[in-house]
Amino acid sequence: MSAEAKLPEHQPVRDRYNAFIEPEGKLAAMVLMLLGIGLFSAITATATSYLISTGRPADPSRAGQVVDELERLAGLREQGSLTDEEFVRAKSRLLG
Repeated sequence: MSAEAKLPEHQPVRDRYNAFIEPEGKLAAMVLMLLGIGLFSAITATATSYLISTGRPADPSRAGQVVDELERLAGLREQGSLTDEEFVRAKSRLLG
């Protein structure tokens, strides 16, 4: 027999390996796993909130449409077809 202690080979594999893990180690692993999940959730929520708050259009082609529409509204205001108040309302509606 070798110098190191061995468990009998007939035991299931999980029992052979779990026998060497102390209950405190299992608890520490569980706590670290839950902290990791919580940290990942917080980072994901922060990143999502930032992306939503930037107000950038999801579709880059829409950005050009917004600029074109703003130019059209500014032209209508310069021609006198829109009052300043109507222009501001239309612009705020367009920008969201």
